[in-house]
Amino acid sequence: MALFDSTNPTTHTEKFSAELAFTDTYRQHIHEHPAIREAHCLCAQFEHLFDPIRPGDLFAGRTHYLPVGFGLEDAAGGPVYYCYDARILPGLESLPKEERQPILEMIDFWQTEATIAGKLVRRLPPEVLKATSNHIAEMMGRLSGTLLDYEKLNRIGLPGLRSEIQAGRIQNGDLPLYTAMEMALDLLIEVINSYAKQALALAATAKDELLERDFLEMAAALEAISVRPPRTLREATQLTWLYTMISGTVNYGRMDVYLGGFYAAEVDSGSLSEAEALRLMQSLWQLIADRKTTFNGRVFIGGQGRPDEASADRFALLAMEATRTVIEIEPQLTLRFYKGMNPALMAKALDMLGEGRTFPMLFNDDVNIPAVETGFGVPAEYAEQYLPYGCGEYCLDHISFGSPNCSLNLLKALESVLHHGVDVLTGEQIGLDLGSLENFATFGDLLAAYKRQVEFSVEALADRHRVEYQVEDEAAAFLFASMLYNDCIARGKSSSAAECGSKVA
Repeated sequence: MALFDSTNPTTHTEKFSAELAFTDTYRQHIHEHPAIREAHCLCAQFEHLFDPIRPGDLFAGRTHYLPVGFGLEDAAGGPVYYCYDARILPGLESLPKEERQPILEMIDFWQTEATIAGKLVRRLPPEVLKATSNHIAEMMGRLSGTLLDYEKLNRIGLPGLRSEIQAGRIQNGDLPLYTAMEMALDLLIEVINSYAKQALALAATAKDELLERDFLEMAAALEAISVRPPRTLREATQLTWLYTMISGTVNYGRMDVYLGGFYAAEVDSGSLSEAEALRLMQSLWQLIADRKTTFNGRVFIGGQGRPDEASADRFALLAMEATRTVIEIEPQLTLRFYKGMNPALMAKALDMLGEGRTFPMLFNDDVNIPAVETGFGVPAEYAEQYLPYGCGEYCLDHISFGSPNCSLNLLKALESVLHHGVDVLTGEQIGLDLGSLENFATFGDLLAAYKRQVEFSVEALADRHRVEYQVEDEAAAFLFASMLYNDCIARGKSSSAAECGSKVA
């Protein structure tokens, strides 16, 4: 794999060579099992997406996203298989026909093969598509809300994941999913090894001792995590970061749970100073900010249900100091609090908010855990793993998702009810024709009509959700997410399968 290609193409055909290569790979494997096809496409994609280490980075791993590719959502490229022709078309008219034609053929191909803009749109009944594509009810396509089991990742490492896959193969047979997962692991190890080589090369040309040491330590961490589970905070953070980048997830789970033990053990042994630990986290925070996922980038600390609460609390304080000193809009640090919590955490949080910091956001476990028990219908031990994702919708850590997501404009629904279902801005019929203001004799009549419109839109959105899950399950296995979601490997099911990852009792 030729990572970190810095060539500067001179024609659009050369410029879009990565997109054309990805498309050719998809075509070659179009009739294979979706997991196998995805593995091949990931290999084609990440050959071009990973960027070089920058001066000052203490962890390897930067990416950029192409207008054609595979992802989970827009913040990490696009939704499943995607093509954004609006990012490709400008300027093509000035190209010779022989250079333009392959690009236009690629765009035409993805008109039908893109998972959301192509396959989902064609699959939806016309009335559902219309009812969910207007200013009352809108719905994007994506697999958002992924929250990976980073604790398991750092406990067993990549070799442990491979062992789990092999155990699943013995139990469930030689499924294509297992073959594809191993291909994905091979890809990640190749990325790790490529970055290790680059870090060593940078160390050899470093102009000062600190920079040389940083690159050498980065290379050592990379070499270690390719062959064994992490043993240090630096190694665990590096593995977490690269797995996050290649998986396409845009949130970072309960970081104090999966990094707290490494941090506490190293500080207590004297092998890591508090100042160096903060420097590591400040670098991670900057990498998260530079990723620019805007309304994502959640890092969760605090809360009930943490196995080693003391170590987690120590890391939580470190995370808050990183947020206090790296003034960015990401990560969106989120503190879960509860009665009986270490008071130092809330004191630190309030001091930061008093200084004018936006974060940490505060969520009350004493209220939220019982609410999640009721709302999700799960026992307390699962409700304790709630995480408020993105816009505030709740997920259960490495069990549930927060997607596909939709929007419902209740005021627009009322407006349409007052105007025969017509959008007064566009003149388009977007709602049910239930009359207009002069047709309602009483407020009760108006309220009944409004309820009917809202119920109609909600039911249409639910129908679209159901179809989207079916389409996504047929299209992809979401290999990296599936390896770190509950029971997916053990049961031989991808995370998009309806029965995988949802077992809670």
